[in-house]
Amino acid sequence: MGVAFSGGVPPTDIVECVQLAEALGYESAWVAEGHGGDQFAILGACAVADTVAAARDAIRPAVGLYAGFFPRYNRLLAEAGFGDAVRAIKDAFDRGGREGAAKVVPDELIDTVALAGTPEACRDRLAAYRRAGLALPIVSPRVAGPDAKETAMTAIRACAP
Repeated sequence: MGVAFSGGVPPTDIVECVQLAEALGYESAWVAEGHGGDQFAILGACAVADTVAAARDAIRPAVGLYAGFFPRYNRLLAEAGFGDAVRAIKDAFDRGGREGAAKVVPDELIDTVALAGTPEACRDRLAAYRRAGLALPIVSPRVAGPDAKETAMTAIRACAP
């Protein structure tokens, strides 16, 4: 998810952001300030499944939570062009919590702020970030339930180059 900072550079070398253009802008500013490009990373929420639809459904509750509960993310996503979606997510969250919010998260929002897809699709997207110059995209599986550890490790292995 995108984050804006005064001066354009995050106060840390890890940015939770998978919007490529924005992340590249942060990395350029980071390097211009004298930091090494190999020290810059993005953290991308991730869900891997046999189909894109299943992966989106797996990550939908996490995106709903961030957009519905955290004012910072709600504002940033609205500023990124998802104003109608985040208003609907916030309203649904207020009425039905995380489960309610998940029901109204649009696919387009997921595709913009997360890695969600088949193993091949997620690897391809990570490779595109690397080719574009991002030093270190970090995969951060959003999982829950009794098989959470296994699901997270499967996602990490599936995204490995």
